[in-house]
Amino acid sequence: MDKVGLAEDAVHELTNELRFSVTEEVRSKISSLETQLVNENEKFASLTTKIDKYRELQQDMERKFDLQYQRTIAEALDNHLTAVQRDHEHMSQLEERRIRDDMAREEAKRREKAIQEQMRRKEQSRRGGMSLCIAKLKADMAERAKAVAIKAPLKAEKKAAEEAAAKLASETLNTAHNAGKDSNKAAGPSSSTFDGKKGVQPSGFCLLFCK
Repeated sequence: MDKVGLAEDAVHELTNELRFSVTEEVRSKISSLETQLVNENEKFASLTTKIDKYRELQQDMERKFDLQYQRTIAEALDNHLTAVQRDHEHMSQLEERRIRDDMAREEAKRREKAIQEQMRRKEQSRRGGMSLCIAKLKADMAERAKAVAIKAPLKAEKKAAEEAAAKLASETLNTAHNAGKDSNKAAGPSSSTFDGKKGVQPSGFCLLFCK
């Protein structure tokens, strides 16, 4: 009976020691696990913080890239619109220049046509004036020809009469001159009488010549 009690005590004591050792081991493992868990939690918190910071940095970079992209798109769109507007203005200027050139050509053609019409009218007027002048000249020439035809016989008669009178006067002067010479030979001083007659006779011949 004592042996059984001793055995039971020994078993109970071993059981207590085993329980204590197991408890200590479990407690140690639990403490180690808690420490590992705390460390893991701290690592997780650190990683979470890093991830959050990285996410914020990434978002900030994305915002910057987005702003840069939007700015680039806006600049490209502005440059495109500026180029389109410049091309449109250039085309408008070319169109306006073409319209002005067309208007200038039309105006030049109109002026040239007006000048040609004016020159044609002047030419017609000049030709009309020349025709009138030629007709008037022809009429004047016809009148003069008619007058010459009428006056020609009279002039011929007058010329013939003048030639006859001149011939008669010349012959009379020669006769008188010869007679004067003969009288001077016959009666010397009395020749003054003949001179008086001589002075009178030429005047009569002159009147005949002047008719």
